[in-house]
Amino acid sequence: MGLGFRLIQDMPTDVCEANITHNMTKMAGALGVYEALWHPEVMVDINKASDLLPIVEAALQEILMSPGKYKKYESVNGWGTTDWMTGFLDKVVKGCKEFPDAKIEVSV
Repeated sequence: MGLGFRLIQDMPTDVCEANITHNMTKMAGALGVYEALWHPEVMVDINKASDLLPIVEAALQEILMSPGKYKKYESVNGWGTTDWMTGFLDKVVKGCKEFPDAKIEVSV
């Protein structure tokens, strides 16, 4: 089971889709993106991709600059690494930049 993240524009067309395992929740929390990605409905100011972009972009820059800092959050079974998180965040950032008005939809 994992997080399914989608940006939707002109329903029901998906314009960006990215998936990552729930094993990454602790790393996401440490990067400050857990609530914004797993539970955007609790974030008052996040309604569309452009609202999410600064949060996810900051997390991507952080993990790129200090990957070793987040190794302790990697899954012991190997299903969740800093490389996985970096790739996931990169995909979400690119989607948010390309489709800033897209609606955010997650399935947890």
